[in-house]
Amino acid sequence: MGDLTEANSEFGESALWYLTEEPAAAGRRAAERFAEEVEQAYQSIQQSPYRYPIQKDGFRAWPLKRFPFSILYYIDSDEMVVASIYHHKRNRSSLKRRR
Repeated sequence: MGDLTEANSEFGESALWYLTEEPAAAGRRAAERFAEEVEQAYQSIQQSPYRYPIQKDGFRAWPLKRFPFSILYYIDSDEMVVASIYHHKRNRSSLKRRR
């Protein structure tokens, strides 16, 4: 898997949001579920990287099932490179520079 620096930062910010915005136990559980789903998505992408088509911005988008996020990635020399853990309300135009 490629460099995940920006995607890791987005993951941390999102998990922290669930921890701080939800009541204590619920927030902890939501953050754990988010982390589990992201990890499951990474594994699924590695098993079937071509499942989702390339979109206009050059990324493939693997949607999470229970959260309003997608894993945006591309394939470079048979390696999966995660560009973003993208919240669906964000503007995707700023992600082009990550490719």
